[in-house]
This record gives sequence, structure tokens and C-alpha cells, in this order.
Amino acid sequence: YMGISLQMWTKLSDISARWKVLAIALLIASVDYLWGWTIFWRVVGLIPYALIGVVVLIIIALILLFIYQNKLIYISYAFDQPTKECKSNPNFFQDPKERGLAHNDLTIDTPDGEKLNAWLIFAKEPKASPNLIYFHGNAGNIGFRLERIYLFIKVLDVNVLIFDYRGYGSSTGIPTEKGLEIDSLAVFNYALQCPLIDPKKLIIYGKSIGGGAGVYLAQKMQDKILAIILENTFARLANVVDEHIPFLKWIRWILLRNHYPSVDRIKEITRPILFIYGEHDEVINNKNTLELFTNASKSVYKEKYMVPNGDHNTCYVIGGNDYLN
Repeated sequence: YMGISLQMWTKLSDISARWKVLAIALLIASVDYLWGWTIFWRVVGLIPYALIGVVVLIIIALILLFIYQNKLIYISYAFDQPTKECKSNPNFFQDPKERGLAHNDLTIDTPDGEKLNAWLIFAKEPKASPNLIYFHGNAGNIGFRLERIYLFIKVLDVNVLIFDYRGYGSSTGIPTEKGLEIDSLAVFNYALQCPLIDPKKLIIYGKSIGGGAGVYLAQKMQDKILAIILENTFARLANVVDEHIPFLKWIRWILLRNHYPSVDRIKEITRPILFIYGEHDEVINNKNTLELFTNASKSVYKEKYMVPNGDHNTCYVIGGNDYLN
């Protein structure tokens, strides 16, 4: 505006006309300047509302996380299954008989009225063999563990009692930490009373989240078990949250409804414990195993075995014969 007014200034001979042009130019420039600041402050004025909106969205997200966290922890469906039952698994992962394994199909009742789907898979001489009570990981039904179970039975010659947690496979109910604790006691009581196996030869095997339930059971029933095997499990569930969602570290104590304080429980266990962990576990940092090992101070014998290049799910494949030994 000032540039245009100066051009007009030089072309006008009348002094009064020159001052009028200059005054109009200054007026237009002033209005434009003030209007610009008005827009600026309007935008600035929106910032508090934008911040409030962001805070509201974060609060909503945290509330949803609190309400639906069990769906993130307990993944009963796996591998795009149409249903969560074993019958919808790929071939050779539906039933032990597909691999030539003798077994009994079981339904185990829990004290709170749920029904657990389970298999008791037999070694060559069931009565003479040790019994592995298998606590599986958080994703999928018991059928997806058949490859590992086959190796356990054929190489180690053990009976395997494995069950779907409540809400998994054909088991009824909704999975929770308390629910898994109830399930573990119900299955263990079945094993104690089963006439087909020797109840004095019970070994707990816990994989991943199954280690949390397994340690709970071991602490409660350690006078009735021979030993415990823990593979790629956590010291406490909060460690996994801190590893994968670090920004929740400072408020997880409010949000987290599942805890599995294995590191505290393992301090009271006196039975022998074998800790297995993959060198490159991508789900649960192997520092968890080392923390558990350190805190298992009352165990009469403890040993840790790292699978070189092992990951979270295939240590039994990568480790090969060393793993089985």
C-alpha cells in the first residue's frame, strides 16, 4: 500500500491530493495490520481448546485401554481362525491323534462353574512316566502346541496334561488373571486324583504368560510337585508393558488390572527350577528370566539355559537336541 501511494505521490501535483492519498494508504495499511493480528489472536485463542481436545482423546484412550486390556493380553483367536476351537486349526494342529498320540479328551470343572477343555496325552508307559502340566502362552488354543508336545512325549517320554484357559478353545468363561489361577488349581487337582498317572511325578511347565499361572500354582502346591520349568516368561507383567508401551510407565499402576507378580512368588518356591529363554526373544526381554533366576533364592536347585539365537516361540525348534536335553 505504501509503495502504491508513493507512486501516486510523484504523479500528483496538488499537495493536498498527495496528502489525501498518503492518508488513505496509511488507513488501509493500518486496518490490514490490525486485521492480521486479529486473525493471529483468534488462532492463538484456539490453542487451549485444541489442547483440551488432545487431553480428552488421551483420557478416552486410557479408559478404553483399562476396560479392554484383557483383549490385548488374552488372545484366544490366532492365525485368522474362523472359530477359536481346535477344529478350526490347520491340519495336524487339531487333535493329538493326527500325530499318532494316544490321549483322553477331558472336561475339567472349576469351582466357579466354568468347564475347561483339556487333553491328557500319554507316554509309552503312563504310570511309570513323569507328568508335565502344560501352561501355554497367551495366543491360540492348545492345538497349536501339538508340535512341541509331540517332541516332549517322543523324546522325553512324559505324559502331558494341557488345557485351554477359560475363554480359550472350547473352554467356557472369560480369561482373567484370577480366572487363570482358579483354572490352574482345578487342573492340578484333577492330576492329583487321576488314576491313569502317578500323582507323585508332577512337573509344572509354563510358557510365556503360562509362566505367570505356573508360578502361582507352584507356590501354592510346591509340596506336591517335583519341579518347575519356565520358558520365556516375565518377572511381572508390568515389565512387558514398560518394554512395549514405555509412555505408560508412569501411570500403569492405575491402568493395569493384570499383574502376575511371579518375581515375588518365586522367592518362596523351594522346588528345583529350570529357566529357559531365547537369546533374541522379541516379546519378553530375557532380563525377566535373569530377574526370576536371581530371586529364586530358596530353590534347592536352579539352572538357566539360553537358546542361542532363540526367539519367543520357537526355542524348541532352534535349540534342537540341546533344548530337549
